[in-house]
Amino acid sequence: LVCASGLPNGALVAIDAVVDLSGNGFSSISTDQAPQPLGPYSQASKVGDTIYVSVQGAFDPKTLEVGSDTPAGQTHQVLKNVSAVLDSAGASLKDVVKTTVYMSDL
Repeated sequence: LVCASGLPNGALVAIDAVVDLSGNGFSSISTDQAPQPLGPYSQASKVGDTIYVSVQGAFDPKTLEVGSDTPAGQTHQVLKNVSAVLDSAGASLKDVVKTTVYMSDL
């Protein structure tokens, strides 16, 4: 559960996640249902039983714009992006065992 209350409008919210699944080897994970990384990164990587989801921002994957200036709205978009990446890896938010939430009032 992510609580974004108390942040001022205009603050940026970003979330990353680690998921544990069975499997072996390394693979890069990508989907057009989440924004592409800003740089030479993968949206996620699977190494053995673990999926490492790269930090996902509150960008709409179709417009690449931040669609909301509220922390709650941005959190909703970030979770949609994380969910899309996990879905492309055969996982879901229910499989997440750890998240890190980055918040900044820029």
